[in-house]
Amino acid sequence: MPRRAFPRGLTAAATTLLLATGLANGLAPAAVASPIASRAGSRAAAPGDAPGRLPGAALAASATLAASATSATSAAEPETVVPAGSRWEPRQERLITAGPAGYLATGDNGSTRWVDEATGTEGASVPVPGSVNAGLRAVLSGAVVTISDCATGTAAATVALPAGQHFTGAFRSDAVVTYGTDAPVLHIVRPAPDGGVTDQPASGVPAGAAFHGFLAQSADFAVIRLSVGGAQSTYLLNYADASVRQIFSDVPTGAQSTMIVGGTRVLTHGPGATTAYSVPLDDPTAPAEATPYPSAVLHDTSAPTPVPVGDRVLFIRASTTELGGVGGVVGPTLLSVPVGGGAAQTLLAGSGSSYAVTPDGSVLVVGGTGPDDWAVRRITAAPGADPAVSTVRPLTPVPARIYGLAYSAGQLVYSTDTTSTPQLLSRDVGPGATPTVGSPVRRWYDAPAVRTCATSTPCAPLQGLGTGTVAYPVPGTDFVNAPVPTSADSFYDVETGANDNAVSDASDGYTLITSPGQHKQWVADLGSGYTAHTEVTRTTTAAALWGHILWVPGTAGKGSARPYNLLDRTFGTTFQTAATCSAFTELQADDRWLYWSCGTTAGVFDWKTGRNIPVPAGSDTLLGDGYLVRHDRAAGKLVLTVFSSGTAVTSSLADLPAGTLTGDDRGITWSVDKYGGGVAYTDAAQRIHLLPLADLSRQPLNLLRSFTDGANLDGTAVLPFSGQWDYSRPVGAWTLAVKNAAGQVVATRSGTSSSGNTGTSVSASWDLTTSAGHYAAAGTYTWSLTAHPRDGQGAALTTSGSVLLGGGPAAHDYTGDKRGDVLGVTGAGRFDVRPGTSTGGVTTGATGTGWGAATTFVPYGDLNGDRTDDLLTRDFSGRLWLYPGHGKSFAAGDPHVQVGVGFTGYDALFSAGDLTGDGRPDLLARTPSGALFRYADNDAGGFTAPVKIGTGWNAYNLLTGSSGQLYARDSTGTLWRFTIRANGTFAPRVRVGTGWTTYNAVVSPGDLTTDGRPDLVARDSTGTLWRYAPKPDGTFAPRVKLGAGWQQYRVLL
Repeated sequence: MPRRAFPRGLTAAATTLLLATGLANGLAPAAVASPIASRAGSRAAAPGDAPGRLPGAALAASATLAASATSATSAAEPETVVPAGSRWEPRQERLITAGPAGYLATGDNGSTRWVDEATGTEGASVPVPGSVNAGLRAVLSGAVVTISDCATGTAAATVALPAGQHFTGAFRSDAVVTYGTDAPVLHIVRPAPDGGVTDQPASGVPAGAAFHGFLAQSADFAVIRLSVGGAQSTYLLNYADASVRQIFSDVPTGAQSTMIVGGTRVLTHGPGATTAYSVPLDDPTAPAEATPYPSAVLHDTSAPTPVPVGDRVLFIRASTTELGGVGGVVGPTLLSVPVGGGAAQTLLAGSGSSYAVTPDGSVLVVGGTGPDDWAVRRITAAPGADPAVSTVRPLTPVPARIYGLAYSAGQLVYSTDTTSTPQLLSRDVGPGATPTVGSPVRRWYDAPAVRTCATSTPCAPLQGLGTGTVAYPVPGTDFVNAPVPTSADSFYDVETGANDNAVSDASDGYTLITSPGQHKQWVADLGSGYTAHTEVTRTTTAAALWGHILWVPGTAGKGSARPYNLLDRTFGTTFQTAATCSAFTELQADDRWLYWSCGTTAGVFDWKTGRNIPVPAGSDTLLGDGYLVRHDRAAGKLVLTVFSSGTAVTSSLADLPAGTLTGDDRGITWSVDKYGGGVAYTDAAQRIHLLPLADLSRQPLNLLRSFTDGANLDGTAVLPFSGQWDYSRPVGAWTLAVKNAAGQVVATRSGTSSSGNTGTSVSASWDLTTSAGHYAAAGTYTWSLTAHPRDGQGAALTTSGSVLLGGGPAAHDYTGDKRGDVLGVTGAGRFDVRPGTSTGGVTTGATGTGWGAATTFVPYGDLNGDRTDDLLTRDFSGRLWLYPGHGKSFAAGDPHVQVGVGFTGYDALFSAGDLTGDGRPDLLARTPSGALFRYADNDAGGFTAPVKIGTGWNAYNLLTGSSGQLYARDSTGTLWRFTIRANGTFAPRVRVGTGWTTYNAVVSPGDLTTDGRPDLVARDSTGTLWRYAPKPDGTFAPRVKLGAGWQQYRVLL
């Protein structure tokens, strides 16, 4: 069958529209929502688009016809040739017989010919002979046996059989063995000088014996089966003295079905045997020596053939184990064991199933390590020595057949039989006029099943998606598959319900699937998940994909077309092409270009300018960025038409004979990269030719679509920020930059097209750590991704957005439960963590000891970037220490790190949140004179140099703060609130209330009530602790008693 019944939207008749959902033109959204709908998907407008519009939303629906097409003389296009791979099965060479200077064999093409060992030259093809021996063949015609040299075909001897005698099949260069009915039954008949023959009766033939069969022979011996009184026995005939001796009399009859004559021994074995028996040729009546089969061959599905060489036995195996295949499996091995048994020795990692014993007693076999190391080999074995292996003739590998080919976004993907089951291989193709081509990478462990295309040609058509992978139907099923670009054993798939699927077009993961039998089309997003859903179901018409835009026939009559946005599911402006047919036979899209065909006429419509450009018509055409390539079968050429200037100029591009395919061969023998530019095609030798077309101008880099996932960090559970950005062209270098709310770059990530991204797609992520290696603080961050065209043509493109980083500890949270905690230090140096409760109260918790009275404590946020709140302390000498939070209390002897010196000059140290806009809390320090200094977190586990941010703060006798709120109490007992603004300064103070001298301690322990607002707790002179919860208007709700006995604490924090 042809590659596609409806290639790239081809249809032969008007369509019946599906209107059940109210969408015109046969389009119907899928019943199942897109699996990417929950992600932050966005559609980037193409150049010239108004924001949020489809192509041409602001363009008039009429257009003018451009200049007529012209032709040009072609110039040689630079090309890169990818050598053919090697077929997994080595070149076949079935050995038949060997002479002193060569051998007779049937080759991979089925031809039987003589091969000269010295030169490697092959003779003419000859019929497969019936009886051969030592490079000779014997043919019986009537009563005459003609013995010929297999090397030359010339007759070596002609023997007329005496009356009453018959040819046994045994012969040598100057004699034939015959049998009759009269004693002694066997005769050796030779040509005589006078033109007659000499008849020499064989000696040693038992009386009453009858000929029963000929079994094996060499240049000097023949093995004959005789029967006496109905009992069969095996005999060895020696040409030298015409003697016959019984052999293997001590071997069971069932083990004497197959005989092999070697250089020094004759061997026998039977069906299903586990032991071979042999005797020396110079002492054939000696007791047979038994050689057990090695254990490695006992489980072969086909019985091995034991062959004697010297005092060793070779085991020629008929197993069909794959050579050089998946997992590096190589076999079957060629083994050798000593006569009489012993350890098996591997002579060849892989071997064929044929052999030939040579006149000198060596054995020819075929084998090696795989198709690239395969040869006819000679096995020799001197007495008492291990066998030696030498190469007689290397066998060149058979080129691996290419069943399907897709060139897309700088990725060359093809189906080939380099393994026993065809596999998908991918090669990265670099930019430029002489692109580098990477080594093949297995894209999936299994390739699309090879099916029969037109004229019984095997094929597996492929359609590039632009994202480093391909789509193809699974024959006999209703599935369409696309291997995951970054995995060799995973794939995306979609199920349509039709078993005659054809992939008509694809772009950016979206795939257009056509069922000729059901006259339906589906658009599936094969880049969105392992099991994709159909985004659109429609009646078949000509259609084309570019990114998330599906081009379909318009509703304004002949030649009209319009785009359908697959993301927001809306139609754009209807355009009028120059087509005059009632129904397009084909549509293709590439950025601004829309190719249309009516069969006998064709053109390209530039939807940005409204210009129509006539181009040559042809059924096998593929659209690129500003050019077309057409396979002219009659001329046997690929023809290039460049139209980006507005005038079509056509020239010959490359020779590509029509071959055996009579149907559509796009995606089988040739392909066009509509993203990266260039053409790929295969020749008769299965080499791939790459024509980069690097001199053609390209459209600017555009974003087709993107997806981003939000970020969260909750304790040790990290959900990194990640995204995928799909572009109109292959991307080279890219950089992801992340900035905090203050506009500071906190992290950068970068990569290239060879660092895990495929084709036009960039996948990047931020693991939520800053450039210093610490986790970023919670808050809103801005990301920007800058992508550079891989070929260096045109400007880079920067895309940006924001991400909210959630999770992490709550303010003043030392237990990890997202609620603030109250800290207390007793006069005895005990440090208590009093966790907040779900009811807004506090309870008892962990304790630590060893704290001296001279220590100053500062509850702090996350200074060391481990996503837990930390504690700062100042000792009597003014050194500042960091005690990392760990979900428990703090003891003086816990691990701690010095983070500052010279802090004795401050009479108040506290933290009220972030004053620099970088998302990290800062340290505030007041001097006795009232100067207020800010120590900013330096994102390296310490602080920057102090910055003076105010004076007059000695008017307050109490300072505390948390989560962007600073509370200050003056000498009159009035409590003031200072809110930190976005620019890091304090908003004008707001009076909270008076009478706060009632309390001897006021602290802000974070959010106890989990309403999102930091609370205050205050202790009165009786030791009672009260909670003040702020309301949305900034005032406090009535105080709530939290408990008594709090006078035990020297310090409350």
